[in-house]
Amino acid sequence: VLRLSEPSAGEYTISVRCRNKTSATLYKRYELPLRFGFSTKTPRSINETSTQPMPGRPNKILIDASQSKMKLEAIHLQVTNEVEKKVLELKENPSDLYLTEAFVGSDQEFRLWIKGYDLDTLKEIVVSSQSFVPQQVAVMDTTWIKPESQILDTEVKTIEFGFNATFACKVTGYPAPEVSWVNEEGETLPSETTLLEVPSLYISYVTIENVTTNSTIYCKSKNSEGDDSQSINFNVHRPYTFEVLQTPEDQTIEYGGEGKLFCQVSAYPVAETKWYHNDTIVTSSDEIQVDLETNALWIKNMTLNTFGEYKCELKNEVNEKTFTAFVNISGIEAPQVAVDTTNVVLKLGEWSYLECRIIKGKPSPMITWTFRSEDGYEFASLPDGVIADDGKLKIATAQPNHKGVYRCEASNVEGHHSADITVQLQCIIDPPTITNGDQHTLTVKEEDDVVLPCKVDASPPATVRWEMSQDDVIISLDDRHRTDHRYTHRFKALWKDSGNYHCIAENSIGRAEKTITVNVLVAPYIEAPKEKTVLARTGGNLVLTCNVLFGNPVPSTKWEFIATDSSTKILL
Repeated sequence: VLRLSEPSAGEYTISVRCRNKTSATLYKRYELPLRFGFSTKTPRSINETSTQPMPGRPNKILIDASQSKMKLEAIHLQVTNEVEKKVLELKENPSDLYLTEAFVGSDQEFRLWIKGYDLDTLKEIVVSSQSFVPQQVAVMDTTWIKPESQILDTEVKTIEFGFNATFACKVTGYPAPEVSWVNEEGETLPSETTLLEVPSLYISYVTIENVTTNSTIYCKSKNSEGDDSQSINFNVHRPYTFEVLQTPEDQTIEYGGEGKLFCQVSAYPVAETKWYHNDTIVTSSDEIQVDLETNALWIKNMTLNTFGEYKCELKNEVNEKTFTAFVNISGIEAPQVAVDTTNVVLKLGEWSYLECRIIKGKPSPMITWTFRSEDGYEFASLPDGVIADDGKLKIATAQPNHKGVYRCEASNVEGHHSADITVQLQCIIDPPTITNGDQHTLTVKEEDDVVLPCKVDASPPATVRWEMSQDDVIISLDDRHRTDHRYTHRFKALWKDSGNYHCIAENSIGRAEKTITVNVLVAPYIEAPKEKTVLARTGGNLVLTCNVLFGNPVPSTKWEFIATDSSTKILL
């Protein structure tokens, strides 16, 4: 018998000698330095699990590697008498705990294959667990048991202020006990209880959110045989603090504007915040308000009544601090506006922007636009097809009902000021004309940016498109070709882009066309020969091909012979 005590990772060889023919049987026995536990709930430790899975439902599988020097990387599940191994998702938790999940069928015996490496030697380790057999649900002649409860968190627990705390309680009892968690006030807390081991072991979880006070909770269980109760105390840790996060700062606020003064503290016990304006405590009004959530002072409407000194007082049983800031008011100014032109003549269908600029005004003036038609007497709302955007007015497509006077009026608390723009309509009907027709030929190189302008005048507006032809054949333009709203055509030149480019403008009156010939200069490109070495008989004929794939202008070709002595000769 060969026994290895505390063997290190590696390969071992056993040599056996014998005089006559014999046979040897090798057995290996080892204890896997991992612990496995099963539960239908997510366990936090091996104490919250069972050694056997629950059949017919998903099981959380906890692997405890705290007693080994292994780093786990992958886990597989292999059902007994099956070759296939199912890959399971492995999640690492603190304290060398790993968690995965698998569905376990009834009477489905299986083992777990673990892949990882030794933390000392970094060598790969692949091991399997013992076989796991699901719990047997059908249990006969079960003894009735009075409930016994055990809270797994045995020591007094200290919880940081505002954090959540989860507690677990194991309960043994048959028939199935009713398990509940109760606080000091006798209130039942929300909890979850599940069967851990058939037929009589249960586990119950309770989570207390946002813990703020010391307390005691009870795990209570009851069935027809009796009841039991266990308790656990927990304390809340919260140190005294008085950390000033924000203080008010001097500032100037425009008349009619708004602003905020901030005074914020993180304190325990909670600090009280008071605001004073010119030594008078602040109460909420239409002009000033204190935000109850942030304790910020909100000046909602800056007037002569709201400027001056503001004081913030922070106070609790431990500390007290006071901060001051001065809020001033900026000047007030009546509005003044100006326009670039007072008369605009538009063609039918033409678009235009009318701009009204604010020259001055405090607080910032509000701009409104009104309209008076040619035969009207009063200014009213804007006609259809005209859109106002603060200081700008957009006429998308000029129509006869757009003729008239447009008034831009600015107003603030100090007064009003306005400026007028008269719009006239020139009703001219013209066929399309292309006015920048001087350029007829354009020579570029590959990768150059090509810009082909096409300025079109027409009334009514024309429909404009670009076409490209090679040898009188129209060629479809790919996605590289773009035409902007001014009908300028752009693309990055490639070898295949030489040809005639046609700008075509059409309306109901007529048609215009401009053609620009684009010549793309392309360096010659010779196709590489399929064979680098050619064998030929002495005195025989030899044909060598030189395939020029493309080039613009058309490339000239020649053959050059380089002898073994490096001399050269032009052949053709």
